[in-house]
This record gives sequence, structure tokens and C-alpha cells, in this order.
Amino acid sequence: MRIGIKVGSSLLTKKGNGINYPFMVDLCQQIAKLTAIGHEIFLVTSGAIKSDPHATRSGNLRAAVGMPRLMAKYIEYLGIYGLEAAQMLLVDWDFEKNSAFIKTVIEEALTQGVVPIFNANDVVSNEEIRNLSELADNDHLFLRLCQLLYPGMAIMGIDQPAISDNDGHVRVINRQNYDQLYEYVSGGNAHRAGQDGAKVKLAVGRQIAEMGIKFSLAPGHEPNFLVWAVNNLRTDDNSEGGSLGDNCHNFGTVFVFNH
Repeated sequence: MRIGIKVGSSLLTKKGNGINYPFMVDLCQQIAKLTAIGHEIFLVTSGAIKSDPHATRSGNLRAAVGMPRLMAKYIEYLGIYGLEAAQMLLVDWDFEKNSAFIKTVIEEALTQGVVPIFNANDVVSNEEIRNLSELADNDHLFLRLCQLLYPGMAIMGIDQPAISDNDGHVRVINRQNYDQLYEYVSGGNAHRAGQDGAKVKLAVGRQIAEMGIKFSLAPGHEPNFLVWAVNNLRTDDNSEGGSLGDNCHNFGTVFVFNH
């Protein structure tokens, strides 16, 4: 099965500045586990800007410094398991003008057992840097890649146990509760720290799930979060209120939007 994975700066960097090496080691180990049992993996990585701790530099320069540092570690840690990594930096223009060629290159990488690692090209594009200020780094890039590559599963690592509302953690999001939850995270309640990012993830997650792709927001600080997320999503019952919700009761947030 093809699996898309996205991890953000809050997981990849230490308090937003400098690389979180233990997390990257664990992430690469989990990717290796999944590829070893036959899954095709593509990864959207944030963290380029904040991998450079020099906050006085422009975001573009920090990205130019930070992305090679990230890729060096992906190459090193995946290489332990005999996996190659391919850096692919994209901007919106690439999808609008060159998507067929991009897909050809990505498909070749996946066929050859290479792990494609994507990031928005922050060095030449300020759009992604503007997105960072809205806590939406690379979420939209992940959506566009899912639209292009159509994975069987899409997993987005987050730095919380699950999406939260006023009553606690929401384990399953579907058509019945989506609007109310989106309104909640868009509002001005006193507990909405980090909810701008949650709003974007809700919108992206719904679009991915409506394509028929199994989608999960998974707690990235949990050991083996990718393996757990895959196990949670592995079910033939995608019906709203069905066994998928029960299987995922205690892990992350799953989106269920059947046509």
C-alpha cells in the first residue's frame, strides 16, 4: 500500500529551533518498518527554517541552511536500514504547470524503493513562509501530493494526543460533527492555543478523506505513532459510526467521510 506521511516543525525541531534528532531517528526507523513489509512511503517534512536556530536571518536563508541539515539526517538515518532518500522541493507552480512530470519522477522513486521527501521550496517561495505564520506549514503541500499520488492512507503527525474540543479529545471526525468542530477551533475560546493549525488540518483532512483516502492525525510524540496509525486505519469497514471509530478510540483522530 502507498502511504503518505507528513510531520511538522513542532515535532522535527526542539521548541521550534534546532533539529530534534531523537524524533528523526524514531521516524526513520518506523518508515523502515513500513517499507520492510511492502508499503510505499512518501514523506512531507517541515522544519527547514527552524532547523537553523539563527532567528535573526530571513526565513529564506534559514530554509537554505536548514533543509540540507534535515536531509543529511534523513539520508543518514534511513541509510541505516538500506533505504535511499530523495529530496524534492516544490512550489505551487510545479503542480499547476508540471504535475505529470513530477508524478513520473515520484513514481520512479517509489518503484525503485527510494523514499521521496518533500518540502515547499522556502528558499525561492515566500508563500510557504507566510503559511508558517498561520501554523499551516506544508499541510497544503501534503494535500496536493495526496491528490497527485492517491495513497491508500495519509497520516499527519501532530504534537497533541488528538484534535480537541471543549469536551476533550475527538477521536473520529465525520459529516455529523465536522461543522461544529470547525466552528469551535475557528472561534475565540480561551483554550484555543494552537487551534489555527488545527483549523487547517481539519480542512485538509476532510478533503483527503473525501477522496476515499484513509486519513489520521496521529500523536507524533508517541512511540511507534506511524505503526499505530497504520494499524488503526487497517479496516474494511469505513462506515460512519462503524468499527473504524471503535478501533481508533484511543489513538489520534480519524476522519471518516464516505461518498
